[in-house]
Amino acid sequence: MGFSLSVAASTDVGRKRSLNEDRYLCDPPLGLYVVADGIGGKRGGEEAARLATDILREHLRTHEAELAHLVRDPSAEARAQACRAIEEAVQATCAAVHQRNVTEGKRMGTTLTCVVQRGAFAVLGHVGDSRIYLVRQGAVHRLTEDHTITAMQVRAGAMTREEAEASRYRGVLTRSIGSHESVQVDTLALELSNDDALVLCTDGLHMYLRDDELPALLDAPTDPSRALVELANTAGGADNVTAIVLRARATTFDERSTMARQRIDAVRHVPLLAHLSYKEQASVMSVAVSRSFATGELVVREGEAGSDMFIVVSGRVSVERHRIPFAELGPGGHFGEMALVEYAERSATVRALEETEALVVTQDAMGKLMRADPVVGVKVLWALVQAMSARLRSSNAELVDWRRGEVPHTIRAPFEEHDTVS
Repeated sequence: MGFSLSVAASTDVGRKRSLNEDRYLCDPPLGLYVVADGIGGKRGGEEAARLATDILREHLRTHEAELAHLVRDPSAEARAQACRAIEEAVQATCAAVHQRNVTEGKRMGTTLTCVVQRGAFAVLGHVGDSRIYLVRQGAVHRLTEDHTITAMQVRAGAMTREEAEASRYRGVLTRSIGSHESVQVDTLALELSNDDALVLCTDGLHMYLRDDELPALLDAPTDPSRALVELANTAGGADNVTAIVLRARATTFDERSTMARQRIDAVRHVPLLAHLSYKEQASVMSVAVSRSFATGELVVREGEAGSDMFIVVSGRVSVERHRIPFAELGPGGHFGEMALVEYAERSATVRALEETEALVVTQDAMGKLMRADPVVGVKVLWALVQAMSARLRSSNAELVDWRRGEVPHTIRAPFEEHDTVS
């Protein structure tokens, strides 16, 4: 499915500063959109932001093949390759700014947050405390984490969000472009849906912005990026403020590609993943493989070993044990989550009752994601412990019932949320 992006972009020095060290770049032919917030003062931040955006653009121009592949092949492997291309581009940018510091004896740096659009995907790259928001069907989702001391403490549970907002260390970065030769880069391949809006902005905007204000501001009859800048300036304008607003419009029709929202909704229904943020759930979806099954086709077979979790996106499947059907699963249904932690025999057969699409998450893909983002790892492992605990309680209850000569729970209620296919 093809998408076009409408673009609106604005930047302003704000009400308190005399120099604008923010910079944005919009290059529709390259599909590249960037915001950078310079650090260093005395024009050092301005130079760093300009240098970073220019180098990033030139690097991507010379490494188009890795990104172009995503248009032809939207597989998990192609998505991962595109994320690696963005990471390498940002790393090259960081090294170049750092080298300028070493050569000229400067101490300049910048944040760098970008979107590269290819086909039905937006590939994100992020370092620092600028942000990217997704506005989808009126709901607002933040797709980046601030790389600041206070944000790190909030994620660790050592500080509340309210305390972080009031802290004098709120703007102290833990990652930036140019302070070292390399930097850890956050990346994400996001599948677009018609009428999605992506907002890239510096902290001069988001320090004043409430999430629930975004949808109305984007629907303003005037330039939405200008409306965002004016909101920040009206609220105080303590810093430079920059915003890019991208609106995705489908240019061709492809029935399978219209399911982007259904896929993420299905992921959000899985108890194992329900405690993840929207951005973290999108990360899981970005490593998942979409598979289609014809009516009557086996999805998994009882007794065969497997290491994949399945999430039903559309259609229906039947779950059978010893050839006896005992449950049906529709969109949002899932099975095989325990296979993510052990390569074991399937406890049931699953068969498609109609044409069905499912997301498949492999043990290897989930393991890599959890290692790359330990917070995701902790949340998923905790959910797995909770699921195992629920199954143990159920098994204990069944044993008690058998000893009393009563019918076990699994016969009275053959399929419960915790009673899935391993």
